[in-house]
Amino acid sequence: MNRFLSAIIMIFLYLTSLCLAEQRYLPMKDTSAFKTKLETATKSVNSIKSDFVQEKNLSALSEKIISKGKFYFKKNNLLRWEYVKPFKYLIVFNDTRITIKDEGKVSQFDMKSSELFGKVNDIILRSIRGDVLRNKDFSYQFFESEKYFQLRMFPLQKSIKVLFRQINISFDKKDYSVSRLELIEPSGDFTKIDFSGKKFNETIPEEIFIIK
Repeated sequence: MNRFLSAIIMIFLYLTSLCLAEQRYLPMKDTSAFKTKLETATKSVNSIKSDFVQEKNLSALSEKIISKGKFYFKKNNLLRWEYVKPFKYLIVFNDTRITIKDEGKVSQFDMKSSELFGKVNDIILRSIRGDVLRNKDFSYQFFESEKYFQLRMFPLQKSIKVLFRQINISFDKKDYSVSRLELIEPSGDFTKIDFSGKKFNETIPEEIFIIK
């Protein structure tokens, strides 16, 4: 067997192992314990700082759109998404208000005017607070891997089905924090957000959630 063929086989085996690792989710063994521990673990979380990598997969494009940034959460209902690469873009959710800064231009509007922003914001906040399972707009399936619990959410309302076919939330088994969020659209296009370097209950100034 020549070296080229050997290399191809090794690459194939490596890629196959990655795919299997990605799919190694089994039905959750104890959903009741998961629900209880999720709510208990999140009660003590007052703030979160985290890095994130967002991957957008569009069928119309051959390449993935990768963005990186910083994520901030603070009670009550304060979120900040700060994109830093490949462009600078800022979104702040302050209760029912959304403020966006794009290329120096600041715009503000009520969350009720954008169902997409509103639904995503609600899901993220519920996931952090631990009461995501109380959202009656979805049905749920429970899975787990060696490191993560995964909640798969399927919309029940037509208005949400237009936006999402499925939403997956992966929780770290160590602290029940959100490690990955996947938003799958009806077309099959999807957005995947991975959170890393999470820091809990550090002081976050109120100014972080004010855009000027």
